[in-house]
Amino acid sequence: MATALDMLNNLRAMQMNAIAEDVLNQTSSTAVQMNRGQLYDGKLSTGDDISPTYLEDPYFKSKESAQKYSDWKDAITPNPRRKKGVPNLFIIGAYHESITAEAKGGGLLYKSSFYRASNIESKFSVNVYGLGGEYREQFLQNELEPAWQQRIEAETGLKFK
Repeated sequence: MATALDMLNNLRAMQMNAIAEDVLNQTSSTAVQMNRGQLYDGKLSTGDDISPTYLEDPYFKSKESAQKYSDWKDAITPNPRRKKGVPNLFIIGAYHESITAEAKGGGLLYKSSFYRASNIESKFSVNVYGLGGEYREQFLQNELEPAWQQRIEAETGLKFK
């Protein structure tokens, strides 16, 4: 039977950074999926709406064309969680599907292989990547924390309540 000193020595010997990176990589696909949902809801990782809205976007030559496009987007991607006129960066899903994440520097580094990703990042901000607000809390509580606890339990034999 392990003594308290044995357990303390086991904890000290653990490679916490490596474990954290493993757990982040293990849960990264869920984080990416939640990031896609956050974008579909029209939100940045800061919690702000994605902007510019269609009516503020200088790409459109007139308010009428912006409104027509905005109405079309609302019709093809209906979502009561997204304000009308707020982009969701989704038409056929190519950009959303191209988003990936990997553990790096103590967090998740998101990126996209979409050929126009740099244009999207320039126009709408790099805050299109990552989780914020309720999305972050849900990920931490439902995914990361249980995976972390399971890993620590496996490494130490200790049990979380």
